[in-house]
Amino acid sequence: MIRRLELKDTDKLKGLLDKVTMDLLDRGIPQWQYPWDTAFLIEEINQNDVFGLFKNEELIGSFSMKKIERGYYFYRLAISPYFRGNGETKNIMDFLNQHYPKQTEIYLDCYYKNEKLKILYTALGFVYIKDLPEEDYYVSVFHYQTKRGEKKHGDSGN
Repeated sequence: MIRRLELKDTDKLKGLLDKVTMDLLDRGIPQWQYPWDTAFLIEEINQNDVFGLFKNEELIGSFSMKKIERGYYFYRLAISPYFRGNGETKNIMDFLNQHYPKQTEIYLDCYYKNEKLKILYTALGFVYIKDLPEEDYYVSVFHYQTKRGEKKHGDSGN
């Protein structure tokens, strides 16, 4: 189940992001800093753009959406290391396609040396745009358009 996070979920979100950040740092991916600041996460949740992916009441993933000039910025995707490879990112893409209008422009980025994540995003339908510099590293930027309402070959629409 995916739902918008509430203030009561702040500790769960911090725990998830700290766990995922430590895993990233252990793998040499310095995109996030540890530990996460609780006040920052409260501010993010209050903006109503943080979503959580739950399994049996456990927060196993999260992502944020922010309205930008050309659509939405999809950011801070975090899946618990224990649940990676189980199709959870595809579940999030299905959610985006169901909850955002057809042809909504969505952008995301990731650490430019995270080849596994870049392959995953491409497999999910994101198109690589280019690498852009951050403070002390580069990010790879991707683009996606939601597909809600599109019929697949052989789909009667019923």
